[in-house]
Amino acid sequence: MRGRMSVKTWSMAAAFLAAPALVVAQANTPVVAVLYFDNNSFGKDRGDYDGLGKGIADLLINDMASNPSMRIVERDRIQSILQEQALVQSKTIDAQTAVRIGKLLGAQYMITGGFMSDSKGTLLVTSRVISVETGAITNPVKLQSKGDDVLGLI
Repeated sequence: MRGRMSVKTWSMAAAFLAAPALVVAQANTPVVAVLYFDNNSFGKDRGDYDGLGKGIADLLINDMASNPSMRIVERDRIQSILQEQALVQSKTIDAQTAVRIGKLLGAQYMITGGFMSDSKGTLLVTSRVISVETGAITNPVKLQSKGDDVLGLI
């Protein structure tokens, strides 16, 4: 059986030939980084919401990572860039800072936002996408909820 290839050989050949297409497909998908959301709450219970900023970002990352039309920057990579650039202490990321971080991460888009809780049980979450190339803010979202259904709002 000199001229015939085995199934294993065909499989290896197909994988080898498909690899460049996979790299090209990944290269054409946008790279997105999600930052922690800012706690803009006020009142005596403000501190109760400190962990929510990371939680919102983690939920977004988890949901977005299953979307094949984009690549998500690893959360640890973002944190190391923030620490290297001494941006962790600033607590707020404006459009210019997001562009700078995005360029360092190799991301085309940054997602950031904030949330606010008042003493009357109202929770407001805002988010926006920032283009690293232009600094333009797109897709702003503002969601409001009454009560403790934080996960439902997110």
